[in-house]
Amino acid sequence: MSYKFALVDLNTKKLVVGDPIVSSMPADIHGYYYAIKTHDGKYMLVPDIPVLKKSAEYKVDAETNTTGVIIERTYSIIVPTPMKIIGRILAIVKTSAYNTSAANTGDKYVVCFELYKNSTQLASTTSPEHVPNSTSEVSYLDLLANDINADFNGGESLGLKIVVKVTSVDTDNPGIHVTLWTDPRNDDFALIFYLQVT
Repeated sequence: MSYKFALVDLNTKKLVVGDPIVSSMPADIHGYYYAIKTHDGKYMLVPDIPVLKKSAEYKVDAETNTTGVIIERTYSIIVPTPMKIIGRILAIVKTSAYNTSAANTGDKYVVCFELYKNSTQLASTTSPEHVPNSTSEVSYLDLLANDINADFNGGESLGLKIVVKVTSVDTDNPGIHVTLWTDPRNDDFALIFYLQVT
């Protein structure tokens, strides 16, 4: 059996790592990924490989007439080996919204992009406020980036969280419907993350 990669102890000259599957595991998570949901309820990221771009969830709808968080999704990457991750992570987020009562300028929402190491928040950024002012669907595309500089052990989780938060509702005609698009089959409606990291 040939090994793609091996670690040798220079003092003893013995092989330290010899499993061809484990030792060839990529230690680089740089690249772009599509958000998906599995049928057993896990949220994860997959590379741009057609057979993997399937999902149990193609959009997330929420409707409210009060302020607060209405959509939350956290997509995780399991870090394969101990590494220091440094760089910038970009989220390309498409949302759509409309007023449910009447067109107004009082109903507003933002999209937040947060980074986590396991359950600890590392960074956060927020879009400008979106004001649909229409009873017909209005679409928005947000490019949100966070810097990262953190140490991870093998098996720890890098979480990429998208939050949709209603920041204001109209006094006379409150009510807003928001859709977060997560369809990996169509780039125009996919939730895509680009990891520019080393």
